[in-house]
Amino acid sequence: MTDKTEPTIPQAIPVQPPAPIPLAPQTSPAPRRKVWPWVVGVVVLLVLIGGCVGAVWILDNSVNSITEELLGEDGMAGLIGPTESVAWSGNGRYGVVQYLREYTYPSVAVWDSTTGETQTLDGYRVLFVESAAPVVWLEPVTDEEAEMGASVDTLGDALDHKPKRLVAWHLDDGSKPTDNVPSKWHAWPGPADSIAYLEINPLKGAGPSALLFNNKESHGEGVKAKMPETVITFVPIGWSASGRYFAIEDLIDESIYQEDDVSAGLSRRLVVFDVTTGEVVTSPLITSQDIAAPVAAWDGASDILFWPELVESPNGETVSVRFKSIEATGAVARDAFDANGWERPGDFSSVYQVNLLGWDPTGPIYSVEGRLWQIGADGFTDLGMSESYGPGAWYPGSGLLGVEYGYNDGPVSQEWIELVRSDIHGGNRETVWTSPKTDVEDPGF
Repeated sequence: MTDKTEPTIPQAIPVQPPAPIPLAPQTSPAPRRKVWPWVVGVVVLLVLIGGCVGAVWILDNSVNSITEELLGEDGMAGLIGPTESVAWSGNGRYGVVQYLREYTYPSVAVWDSTTGETQTLDGYRVLFVESAAPVVWLEPVTDEEAEMGASVDTLGDALDHKPKRLVAWHLDDGSKPTDNVPSKWHAWPGPADSIAYLEINPLKGAGPSALLFNNKESHGEGVKAKMPETVITFVPIGWSASGRYFAIEDLIDESIYQEDDVSAGLSRRLVVFDVTTGEVVTSPLITSQDIAAPVAAWDGASDILFWPELVESPNGETVSVRFKSIEATGAVARDAFDANGWERPGDFSSVYQVNLLGWDPTGPIYSVEGRLWQIGADGFTDLGMSESYGPGAWYPGSGLLGVEYGYNDGPVSQEWIELVRSDIHGGNRETVWTSPKTDVEDPGF
């Protein structure tokens, strides 16, 4: 493997470290066991018994049970969110994957792309990953808390909660996760003259709640972002191409999300700041059947934001995806295809999964039902098909990370997940890490 020079990480401004904050756990349904091995069992059974009436009945009822498991008995009963999650950290050096041991207990694996070595932690939920520094923000979770479903908030979703204990894991120094750290992310340099500092207040949530901009050559106090009162915590989108603007998406308090009726979709605020003044220059709403975050990304060459919205059909049976766009100082978000005169791909209907994979100098990259699309000056370019399932992560020069499932059928059937790296087209695939194997119970056919 080619050696790479470790990126230089700007040092955070020292502040008083936060103390652990005791909070009562919230009650929510415990995570349920994955159902995809049932599909394998159904297919094998059909091959064995052919096209008899009994096989048709089994297939019909099996598919119905799987659909209810994913969508609820009444179809689109809930919003679509991530299961396993992946991210790049430390400017594309470290691949981070959150997975569930035995379908229930949160565990973390970190793969170092320069050495090929892997670090693992059991009993931690990943909440945020810094892309510009080798830091992961975690919450310790006991087996009992995981079984109770004390929280469903995890990496890559639009939810946030007040953690009982928030710790930082520095990936490049061999240290263990600790709460003896400054309550802020590492400095995030922009492409122009400014640096962003994201500050955390654990009394509000695990995500950043304040934002400060400073000139790279300045030693003054900088410019504090004028955060809207409705934004409690947020996840960063990052810098625009010019470096003049910085964007965020606000997060939803998990307790409010669990109490509210979100069947019509989830609305959040996308906020863009002028880093020279700290003023908000635009703040459109994002409304979608998806609870992923962030979903928006900057154009590679201009100060324009794009994001997808999953829209449920009136009868609740299908979901389609539409893409919105807005200029950094624009007043109204528009349909990206209409605004730019682009041809609309034909396979953006009957969609259940859209994932932002990452920003690239040639344009942001999304996955729509596993197909890779890049937004460029001439519209949407079909890059190819990914074999990975669910969320992925792209970083220029480091590749595309994704999760795949392995399964073997034997005296004791087992399944596992694999962290796979590929190129921008989903090719040149290599498995860089494999999780421990989990025994699969007999589905009882």
